[in-house]
Amino acid sequence: MIVNGRGFAMMANLLVIDWDFWFPNPLEGGDYKESGAKTWLYDWGHVENDFHIGPIWASRLHDFVINGLPLPRIEEPIGGWDAWWNRFEFMDSTTLMVSDSNGWAGLVRDDVHDPFEQVWLFDAHHDAGYRKDAWPRKDNTFSCENWMLVHAELGSELHVRYPQWKIHAFTAEPKPPIEVDRAFDDGGPLPVEFSHVLVCRSGAWVPPWSDEQFMEMIDAFPGDWGQVDSVDLVREFDVAHYTEQAHELQAALDKMKRK
Repeated sequence: MIVNGRGFAMMANLLVIDWDFWFPNPLEGGDYKESGAKTWLYDWGHVENDFHIGPIWASRLHDFVINGLPLPRIEEPIGGWDAWWNRFEFMDSTTLMVSDSNGWAGLVRDDVHDPFEQVWLFDAHHDAGYRKDAWPRKDNTFSCENWMLVHAELGSELHVRYPQWKIHAFTAEPKPPIEVDRAFDDGGPLPVEFSHVLVCRSGAWVPPWSDEQFMEMIDAFPGDWGQVDSVDLVREFDVAHYTEQAHELQAALDKMKRK
């Protein structure tokens, strides 16, 4: 076994991070009591398409504004993004891959060591299949819901770490059809060095008013990064405009009620 200067065996390991890890959602296994009766505001249909990544967020913003609630935000890690990345060990050649969908993680391979020894996922979802027909189809197509199964078939050791806010993680999600080490993230370092890293924005799950924070996170990565898809990482979304629109809509509704 070859060991590098930091004492890690030189193996290919994949780290995957989903941006929704930092977006508390009471309907995704978060704290219902803390959110009160407004949990219905998070009752969003999740489909990875242009509509759910873009236009749908205007109506979602309207719902929060009309109900007099602040927009839900990303909760950044203690110590900021530099502290987050400092938890991990990376090879000198490691480049961060950025995408909108986590499905891209199923395509990541190492040219020398295949399969990956370990795959670690930090996510609000385990991505290892949620239905009986969870396995990738015979034509080898897969999605953000089951890409972990691709690496399972290749023989990789799988690990999932849930955010602390998802207190009902193990009851909110169906159990994976395969062996996956699932636990809550304890915030500590990992006993593994990563050769490959992918971060996805999950634009259908996380609002566009958090995109600037997303860029701050990937810019803090201690190395180069590049995008693997053609989606705009910072969506065109005018929060002030849609907030004003929501107030105008509410005023119109109130006027109709008074008639």
